[in-house]
Amino acid sequence: MKDVLLDIRKTLQPDRWDSWQTLMLMAVFSAVLGSFATGLTQIIISSCGWIWLVLSVWWVVYDYKKQITLGFWFPGPWIVGGMMALFLSSNFPIIPKSALLILWAPVSAAIAVLPNFIQSNKVSKEPEWAKPMLTKRQGILLLVLSHLLIACWVQFYFLLQTWLMAYPSLRAENLGRGNFIVNLQPEADTRAKDVLKISEAALKDELKGKSWPEVERWLLETNRSMAKLQDEVQIRLGQQPVRFPEDDWWKLDGKVTGGEYDLQLQAYLQRPNTQRMGHNMTMLCRINPKTITLPPEKIAIRTEDVNLREVAKNLPRFKTIATIKCEAPNDPSDRSSPPQVQDDATTGI
Repeated sequence: MKDVLLDIRKTLQPDRWDSWQTLMLMAVFSAVLGSFATGLTQIIISSCGWIWLVLSVWWVVYDYKKQITLGFWFPGPWIVGGMMALFLSSNFPIIPKSALLILWAPVSAAIAVLPNFIQSNKVSKEPEWAKPMLTKRQGILLLVLSHLLIACWVQFYFLLQTWLMAYPSLRAENLGRGNFIVNLQPEADTRAKDVLKISEAALKDELKGKSWPEVERWLLETNRSMAKLQDEVQIRLGQQPVRFPEDDWWKLDGKVTGGEYDLQLQAYLQRPNTQRMGHNMTMLCRINPKTITLPPEKIAIRTEDVNLREVAKNLPRFKTIATIKCEAPNDPSDRSSPPQVQDDATTGI
């Protein structure tokens, strides 16, 4: 154990003051000193420590360039670029991490080509700016352009993630025709299912308490009724825990189909340019009459009637209301399996 500690000490103890070990020790000293500070002082000391650490790593990777080179690839610039990204991420949290990942490749390329623009003065032995040799210029250009291409790909990835977060229905799209996108979840649920579920709840609340003639009138006036129902659905979408920008584009159509009263609801995306997009999904709701017995307190008797008993005897004791049973939402383009009927959604409407 003693020999190991001596080897570590020998490695870290600088032979001269201008060495990577000196910068490393300065970084360690800044970290210890920063642990006792607070506020702005701590940020300044921490930033200085990170700068010493980055410069130390930069120095050491070039000192051991031959040892860490893998074939023809020298990972030193990527290591230093990653250290710079960690420094900015730790001390400047306001900078998005996606921006740091995008800049990692160009910064690493700049670090890799920088030695080609610096040479030692033959007289003073001081470093000075110089043009790279003609034989190296093509390699420098290819290196920079390839790293810029990598940065574009990383930025494209984050752009797609932003779109998928704002418009989750894109996950259900068929992206197989694209040359740059692989859909890892082709069976992802579309937002249309959530819209239809909310529409079902809004429909039940809308018809709740209405008599059967009122329900029939509501179904016959489909255009006006669906416009009101869509407004209610938009309000409920805005009250969801998670709000997506695409929610404003969701539209709802409805029409009465075969059977007594089968209301087919269709949810679809309509962009501001009136072009439809995304998967259209439909849900069939069967609305049937149901006769229930009214409790005595629900029977209205006019007090101005002379013979109350005679009036009460002739009052109807029953009321016909509507029951709603909706099938599971389904994609109209997929006819491979019949729609599954949900549990009876009968309500006191």
